[in-house]
Amino acid sequence: MQRQKLPITLALCLALGLAGTATIGNAQESDIAKLAASLQNFKVWLIETRPAKPEQFGDYIMAHLEYQFELEREGVLFAAGPLLESEKVPPPLTPGLIAVRADSLEQAQQIADADPMHSSGTRTYTIRTWVINEGAINVTVNLSGQNPTKLK
Repeated sequence: MQRQKLPITLALCLALGLAGTATIGNAQESDIAKLAASLQNFKVWLIETRPAKPEQFGDYIMAHLEYQFELEREGVLFAAGPLLESEKVPPPLTPGLIAVRADSLEQAQQIADADPMHSSGTRTYTIRTWVINEGAINVTVNLSGQNPTKLK
């Protein structure tokens, strides 16, 4: 089965500012523009966190997790966890990714700065905006402090 090439076509049209009635593949540019306007553009801020002083990890991990749990309860935390390149690398040395909901880059920076791992200098971070246009989320599963094998 051949993959649909509409997302690439859509991105090209938007990037080039194309308009009118020209045909691209089987799609009219006007149809592509309507589709683009319907996208929700749900923004999530991705905080990529990296070890700076791994020897301090044990001093701040509990406060960091408590902060993450608080963000989750408040509906700010979208998802978080380590980025594993190898199962053999211990947590103090792995990078991590924290996805949060925020109204702006500045607010996402405030959220990241308040994390005990960052405020202590144990880890450093960079932030990227992830605009989610496609996909579906239909259920809520709280992972922090839960036993996922006993979901109700």
